[in-house]
Amino acid sequence: LVGENVGSIENAFATGAVTGTTADGLGGLVGSMLADSVQAGSLRTVFATGNVSGVRSVGGLVGDVRASNANPASITDAFASGDVSASSPFFPGGAGGLVGTGFGLNITRAYATGRVAGAHPVIAGFVGYADHNARVNVVAGFWDQEQTGQACACGNSDCLGSVTALNTGQTRQAASFI
Repeated sequence: LVGENVGSIENAFATGAVTGTTADGLGGLVGSMLADSVQAGSLRTVFATGNVSGVRSVGGLVGDVRASNANPASITDAFASGDVSASSPFFPGGAGGLVGTGFGLNITRAYATGRVAGAHPVIAGFVGYADHNARVNVVAGFWDQEQTGQACACGNSDCLGSVTALNTGQTRQAASFI
């Protein structure tokens, strides 16, 4: 739907597949969310259901988030259900069910259910790579361990906050997300 986002996107969705063979930052809804000196990218009430296949920084919803702790990007009330794959075996970047790579990001009430796979060394069910300096902060995040095929929420274990593993049966029950 969007290549790069520095502004706000609300009440949006994408259902088509996204494929890239040369660029980093591919997502089911947004390729890259960025920040400038005034604002950072923001997504609210959004979802993506298409499969996403790329090189590095590949996510079911957003491929790459480049913001900061002082001016973080945000994702609120979102989900991604498409399969995600990253073909590059080289760092940096990652592949995740919701976000491929995150630098300076706040996630609130979001979940991912699509299979995450590929040659990239940093893959996970929720956020593939979370920077340890420009943090990824999560409140009420969920991922389906069975469907994603991933035991870890964040590929390098640097998500802060609440990311809960669910099985496929639990993801079909509204009570699991409270």
